[in-house]
Amino acid sequence: MTADSLIDVGTALWLGFMGACVGSFVNVVAYRLPLGMSVVWKPSHCPKCSHPIRARDNVPVLGWLWLRGRCRDCGQSIAARYALVELLVGVAFFLLAQVELFSGGANLLRGPVSEFTGASAVVWNPQWQVIGIYACHCVLVCLLMCIGLMDLDGEKASWNFLVFSILVGAIAAIFGKWAQLPGVFGFGAFCAGGAAGAAVGFGSAWMGRMCVGPKQVGEKTAHEDQHTCTLCTHPHNLIAGCLIGGVFLGPAEILSVALVAIVVVVVARLGTRYVLGRESQLLPISGLACLWIAVLVQLLFGKPLAGVFF
Repeated sequence: MTADSLIDVGTALWLGFMGACVGSFVNVVAYRLPLGMSVVWKPSHCPKCSHPIRARDNVPVLGWLWLRGRCRDCGQSIAARYALVELLVGVAFFLLAQVELFSGGANLLRGPVSEFTGASAVVWNPQWQVIGIYACHCVLVCLLMCIGLMDLDGEKASWNFLVFSILVGAIAAIFGKWAQLPGVFGFGAFCAGGAAGAAVGFGSAWMGRMCVGPKQVGEKTAHEDQHTCTLCTHPHNLIAGCLIGGVFLGPAEILSVALVAIVVVVVARLGTRYVLGRESQLLPISGLACLWIAVLVQLLFGKPLAGVFF
């Protein structure tokens, strides 16, 4: 292995660890924000005994393994999902670094945006255009993970969170204009992408509601049936997730994401039916989880997907 390869792997692992740390914060935001709690001032603590989590126990993924999924002080069980979210966000940061950042954006639909490649030339001799794109995509991955976790908990993403996410997307568009990135970001793509994302979200929520049959909703009233969706707890969350994806990615990319998400949903449905039998057709499939996977696939393989779908 050459020195450049070692630097690439080491840098990607470092960025992956940073991503796992960000994933820990994503867990905090998804848990506290719907409860109206501060996500900044109060340190991480056990929800049962309120004892602050020690620094040595707060290492992403490893801390949960060291504690065997339990609080050190009261023995309260800590859900494995916290470590899983940290791992998934860390893996996303790692993969985006390897595929997007170190290639100078060659994977992008309109890439590459830089002639420099490798961690040495892009990260340690900063190429801010590529680094900015990588950072924006990492933020998108985290925002969608937040919404997915809120929906998993049965909570609706607040309007404050949605407005904040759109503002971050607007900042990305302004950055693209300032950095003169040809077609990668821009205010026109921001607006068109937001409109396309909202349309995809409304369409997905509508389809999810149409898939709810009498056997799936039991004795619920007609009013409740109208607000039941097989793809998410709250249709608002699915629409918000697609809208955010659209303002970050643009119209063509969010349509590609929608097609990938459909494939992911179908594969997940067939997989559960194959493993668990025909009764598994009544199990819910998280549309937001499928959206997160589809966005990551789009970010990693945007150019090949364009050749397949368009």
